[in-house]
Amino acid sequence: LATIREEIAQIRNEGQARGLAIRVFNAIRSTSSEDMVSHLDVLYPWLTGLCQSSDPGMRRIAFITLGELCFRCPQAQERVGCDRDFVSHVMNDILNDSNLRDDALRLLNNAAGNFATHSTLLEQAPSIVNLFDDVSPTVKGCIVTFVNVLAYNGECRATLLDAGVLRLLITSIQSHDPLLWPTDAAIAIANLVDRDHPAMHEVRDNHVIELLTDALDSTIRDEPFPAGSHEFYTDWKLMMGISKLAANVQNREILKHHKIHRTIKRALSRIRNRNTTYYALKTIWYLDENIPND
Repeated sequence: LATIREEIAQIRNEGQARGLAIRVFNAIRSTSSEDMVSHLDVLYPWLTGLCQSSDPGMRRIAFITLGELCFRCPQAQERVGCDRDFVSHVMNDILNDSNLRDDALRLLNNAAGNFATHSTLLEQAPSIVNLFDDVSPTVKGCIVTFVNVLAYNGECRATLLDAGVLRLLITSIQSHDPLLWPTDAAIAIANLVDRDHPAMHEVRDNHVIELLTDALDSTIRDEPFPAGSHEFYTDWKLMMGISKLAANVQNREILKHHKIHRTIKRALSRIRNRNTTYYALKTIWYLDENIPND
C-alpha cells in the first residue's frame, strides 16, 4: 500500500485508475488493519471519488475495493458509514442501477460492522427494505444481512420494525434458500422480537427456534450450516439469539424439545469466549419453568 499510495498521485486517466484499484483490492487482503489506517487519508478520498465515476464499470470496481477495505478495517467502516453525502450517493446506485446494486449494498453492509455508522445507515433502512420484493435472490440476501447487522443494536430495532422488516425476514426463512441467508434472518428476528412481542407467534410458526438451535449445534461442532454449505456462524451470536427467545415462557418447551441443554453442555465444554458462556448460562436460567416472561 505504501507504493500504491505514491502511484495514486500520478494517475492521469481512468484506465490507470481501474488497474490500480484492482491492485489496491489485492493489497488490502494482505495488509493488517493497523497498516491500513495509516493510508486511509489517501485511500478514502480516492476510492470514494472512483465510486462517483461516470463509468459504471469503474464504480463497480471501486465499490468492491472500498467494501473490502471496510470489511478489514473498522476505521474505514466509520469513515464510509458516517459520511452522509457519500452514503446518499451509494444509495442512488442501490435504488436505480440493478447492475451495481449488489456491490453497492455489500459496501454498506460492511460499513455497518461499526456501531458508530448505524444512525446514518438506519436512515436508509426503509428504502432498502422496500426493494426486497423486486430484486434478485442475491440482493435479497444482502438486504437480510444488512437488517441483521443493524438489529444487533437495540437503538435500531424500533425503526427496523416500523420499516416492515419482519415480513422479509420471515420470507427469507420460509424460502430455505441459502442465497436469502435464512439463518441471518432468524438471528435478526430473535433480536427484534424478544420477550412478549406481538409477532412472537410468527417466530414459533416459522420454526425460527429450531433453525437457530440447529445452527448453534453445527457451529459448536465446527461444521458449516446448512450442511454442505461454506457458511460458518459465530457461536455467541447464535447463543445470544437463543437466550432472547428463551425469555418467553412458550418458547422454552420448544427449546427443551430441540435438545438445547445438550447443545449448551457441549458449548460450555468448549468455551471460546465469555459471551458464549454468558448467554449459555442466561438461557439455562430462563429454562427454569418457574421464571415468568422477562
